[in-house]
Amino acid sequence: MTSAEAVEHLEREVGVLLRRSRALNRESAARIHPDLNFEAYSILVRLDDLTQARPSDLARFFRIGKPTLSRQVKLLEELELVSRVADSSDARAVLLTLTDPGRTMVRAARAARRAATTETLGSWGADTLETFAALTQRLNAALSPDVSDDVLAAETSLPPRLPRRSSSVGAVRDISTTPG
Repeated sequence: MTSAEAVEHLEREVGVLLRRSRALNRESAARIHPDLNFEAYSILVRLDDLTQARPSDLARFFRIGKPTLSRQVKLLEELELVSRVADSSDARAVLLTLTDPGRTMVRAARAARRAATTETLGSWGADTLETFAALTQRLNAALSPDVSDDVLAAETSLPPRLPRRSSSVGAVRDISTTPG
């Protein structure tokens, strides 16, 4: 397979993965509330990962405008899943945080999704799953060129990305054998 054919194959598979991921996000969102859309669900997951965040940081992370984020946050506040708290480091700023019921519901939805993923991918083995996670992390970093590796790792709550390898099949072998 040529490099161009490999890229075309990757584009097709990533497209399918994204469509399926959106469908799973919609299902997870519906577990929390029938009016919740998958974009708002993603904000809840992010807040669960971070505990709290400024709206501007969420907008930057999701690469959406502040008005779009504001509409999503308004829905989350109306559903009593998110609340605003004062930022102790900046009196002018606010932080978003999950309410106790919001946190409980998000964690239950995430646990159900992890259980389904474990059932689906359980036969892959830990090494294969870690290799796939590392490659996916590299792809996410490549799609966020304006964000440094350290910031991306902090944003995704993952360890720092493995060093970039040349684009070859050997890169997969290098990643799977890199201690880490």
